[in-house]
Amino acid sequence: MNFEGWMLASLTSGMSPVTNLFDAMTQISMMSLFRLISFFVLNDWWNIIRNYTPPPTTTRTTSTTSLASDGAKASNAKGSTKKEGLNRKC
Repeated sequence: MNFEGWMLASLTSGMSPVTNLFDAMTQISMMSLFRLISFFVLNDWWNIIRNYTPPPTTTRTTSTTSLASDGAKASNAKGSTKKEGLNRKC
């Protein structure tokens, strides 16, 4: 395990049982230093996220027909020539 993994395990130990005396002593004595280091690590991660620019998207050609015209074609295919429910007077 590298230093960052060991530090993260110590920071997130919570109420888990301690496996040896060395881990207990470092968790007691070094917790504030580890927390300070974690602030810098988190800040670096947020800077990476803030500075991220997504790759350019490729444009695709789209059809010129809209959904409304597709719906009219579908209703005409059923034998109806007017759109039901759109121009209803109450």
